[in-house]
Amino acid sequence: MKTRTFSESFERMLSRLVDGSATVARDAVVAGLLIPVAQGTLGCAPTPAGAPPPAESRLGAKTAALSDWVHDEGVRDTNMVRYMGSWWTQYTDCGSRGGCQGVDVIVKLRVRWVEGANLDQKKIGIYCAAPFCLATGQTAMGHYFGGLPDGWEEWHVPVNRRMWDTGAISFTAWYQDGKGHTLYDDNEGALHPIAYRGEPVVLRHDWTGTEVDVGDDGVKGRITVLVADLAYEKVMKLVWTTDAWATVNEAGMGDGVNEWHWKDDVGGGFDRWEIQLDLPGPAERFEYAVLFRHGPVAPAKAYDFWDSNGGMNHVVVKGAYVLPFTP
Repeated sequence: MKTRTFSESFERMLSRLVDGSATVARDAVVAGLLIPVAQGTLGCAPTPAGAPPPAESRLGAKTAALSDWVHDEGVRDTNMVRYMGSWWTQYTDCGSRGGCQGVDVIVKLRVRWVEGANLDQKKIGIYCAAPFCLATGQTAMGHYFGGLPDGWEEWHVPVNRRMWDTGAISFTAWYQDGKGHTLYDDNEGALHPIAYRGEPVVLRHDWTGTEVDVGDDGVKGRITVLVADLAYEKVMKLVWTTDAWATVNEAGMGDGVNEWHWKDDVGGGFDRWEIQLDLPGPAERFEYAVLFRHGPVAPAKAYDFWDSNGGMNHVVVKGAYVLPFTP
């Protein structure tokens, strides 16, 4: 059995205090409005009590939309492998002069123990999709961490990243169960995203294309943002107010005025989105935040990323613009 470090043992103790399947979530308060924010080593055989039936009885359907080795040879089965919704980072390749050159994103998975499995063939990991994990994707292998109730095991998968890489990944969790099956959790085809350097790495203003005026004739201009193209399916919203959040308004996606629309591909895995504003007035103050929702189509889990100016919102007042907060 793998010897745990102190930090691993402490982290395991904390994990027992909460539901292992709970998703790590954060909240941001926007001017009194609460807006939800989205962030091959063999294991020791656990006690078989409560173990599920063999995996053959629960094999799911293949995913045709994604093409990589996991989807090509495996089937979706979240009864056997599941992203636990939590992760952490630790720096690597650190020196006294150059600082740290790398960072490991440690992703937590759970898999079900299978009776009679060949432990030499049992492997757990994630497949990190392009373009943020190399041009062709990247496979990362995990290690056993400990047993969980009802026949589950906890595994940790380190994904090595360089400090100059984009601070986001999207991935499929996979499990080769030691009985010839490859099973995966790919969030119903949407993949699971992690913005390990904060939300601005996947959603941020393009200030060269943003210009908003507030006055007696209303709110006019345009807002432009850069969005990580983590998946084709996404939702863009503008949440705004002109009366200090006494009323809350939303603008969605479409082809018209006051609607978000795709503008162009800026490269590096990012798209530019734009909204042309023509809101009736008069107005003295326009306050807003931008929402990017990844995986909006059920039954996929939705992940929300906000550009809310560091939780302070973006603010435009009549005759002037309040400069953005830089965290």
